[in-house]
Order: sequence, then structure tokens, then C-alpha cells
Amino acid sequence: MDLNQTSQQYQTQRVMCKPTAIVTDKSILSTDLELWKNFQGGCDLAYETIYRNYSVLLYGFGLKLTNDHELVKDCIHDLFIGIRKSRQKLGSVKSIKAYLFTSIRRMLIAELVKKRKHYTTNAVPFTLKHLQISSVEEKWIKNENIVEQQRNLKTALNKLSDCQKEIVYLKFYSLLSYQEISEVLGLSTKGAYKLMERTMFQLRKNMNFHIIA
Repeated sequence: MDLNQTSQQYQTQRVMCKPTAIVTDKSILSTDLELWKNFQGGCDLAYETIYRNYSVLLYGFGLKLTNDHELVKDCIHDLFIGIRKSRQKLGSVKSIKAYLFTSIRRMLIAELVKKRKHYTTNAVPFTLKHLQISSVEEKWIKNENIVEQQRNLKTALNKLSDCQKEIVYLKFYSLLSYQEISEVLGLSTKGAYKLMERTMFQLRKNMNFHIIA
């Protein structure tokens, strides 16, 4: 299934934004609150903007929970169909990214639990095995022996627990704030900070070379 299918499906069904909705691209994109309000008000441009901004991010996040590509695509499709159908019943959202990440995580866990009975909501495998070294990771390592250190960093990351891997991905790859992370993981903001502190301590412990603090 093509991830663009959902967006294309509605290209021929576009409706005018309601008179009370803000209709310019600039204002629709200005804040999550305004974008979500326009979406709930029936503006398909706002819906398509949300899909365009977050579908690829959701796909990447989903593949860290499972390597079942089709399951991830199906859940993303169902998520966007679902929020479109029930948008008038949805509450206000401060962070669309956090809301969508929370929703797709919940949907995937539910599907994984059904397919593999030994999975629980607290024990879903989370992998960083195929992550590419990025500028975010590079700040943790020295410049010399870069190739070996990148390899060691990947090894150290994959020695983290599943919840530690997940918070690393959410913070450094998906660029969520601690408040957004707390929403996705079902923690308090303070709890998210503490989990990150423990994760960074463990990562440093796993490393066999000096890390730039």
C-alpha cells in the first residue's frame, strides 16, 4: 500500500473550509492549535497538511516497533481515516506530532499483541539496528577514528533496553520535546527527564571510548 494513497484518495473529495475556518496556507501552518482547529472544522487542506507533515515520520517510528512494513502502513492508513471520520469528536491537541505518535504506537502495540501473544504493552521490541549515523550522534563522539567510533556507538545504542532505545529515537531522531515524549510514552514530564538521564548514563557506560558530554 502506497503511503500517498490516503492523501490521493481525498484529492477528488476536497471541500471548502467552513466560513469560520482560517483558509490561508500561512495561517493554517502557523501553529498546531490552529491547524488542528481548521482540520476539525472540516478543512481538507488542513487534513492533507497533517498527513503530509507526519506520515513519513510515523512510518519511520512504526518500523522501530516492528519490521512488518505492511502492518505499519495499514495502521497509518487506518489512523488517518479514523481521525478524519471522527474529527468533530476529537478533543483539542497541543502537539499534533505527539498525538499521532501516541496513537500509532497504541495501534501497533494492539496489533502486535493480537499477532504475538507473548508481547505485552510494556515489552514491544524496539530496534535501532538500522539507524544511520547522523549529526545528532556525531556530537557524542570524537573526530578521530570516526568509522570505528560510529560502529561502537551503534553497538552501545543497541545494548540499551527497549524503552531506552525508544526515548533516544523520540528525542534525537523524531525531535520531540520532553512534554511530547511524556505523552507518547505515558509518563509524566519529570518521568521522561529521569528516563533520559538513566538512558544517557547507560549509554555512556556502554561506550568503550570517550564521549563528549
